[in-house]
Amino acid sequence: MSGTNRPPAFQFYVKDWLTSKKVTLMTLEEEGAYIHLLAHCWDSDDCTLPDDDNALAELSRLGPKWHTSDSGSKLKLCFEPHPRKAGRLINVRLHSEFTSLKKFIKNKQEAGRKGGLKSGASRRNPGEIPVSERSKHTFDSASSKPEAKRTSSSSSSSSSSSSREKPSLSPLEEEPGDNFRGDGDPYPSMDEFDEMIRQISLKKTMPGTPAEGRR
Repeated sequence: MSGTNRPPAFQFYVKDWLTSKKVTLMTLEEEGAYIHLLAHCWDSDDCTLPDDDNALAELSRLGPKWHTSDSGSKLKLCFEPHPRKAGRLINVRLHSEFTSLKKFIKNKQEAGRKGGLKSGASRRNPGEIPVSERSKHTFDSASSKPEAKRTSSSSSSSSSSSSREKPSLSPLEEEPGDNFRGDGDPYPSMDEFDEMIRQISLKKTMPGTPAEGRR
């Protein structure tokens, strides 16, 4: 497990520590040395320690006492050779906690990755509607209802409005009160309005044209 993903702490089971026969037989100095070894073990990439007495003497902070007393041999009883890595030691209980936590983190990361992919796909394809079906589910801005459901009503209204459609009139001949289009949008547009102003200006300047347009 890389340093950035390594969990910063491990569970310290107080009851198990206080009732452990190995810990009970340790001196206070040996107990502190044991905690140092567990901490260095957890802080390694694979939760192991080197199977080297000189290195363990330094990591445990016992120094020469590791060799000159029975402290070294007593503490080594709390560790076992790694089953697959030669020259490495593990604490069985701590390694089990490390492996379980590593699997938990991996599962969470995988779940987050899948959730991110699904979320991204839903943002790119809202509703996950196939391309061939999207036209049936588009919305009309005037009514906020699907166009597919309004096809019959739209066709009937368009046919009835076409039957009542008036002859096209020039901008100067628009009748009073006709200030909205059939689809609900006000008119004239800015282009139509500019054209109306232009034609009014032309009629006023042309010889023989009445000074006022039709009211």
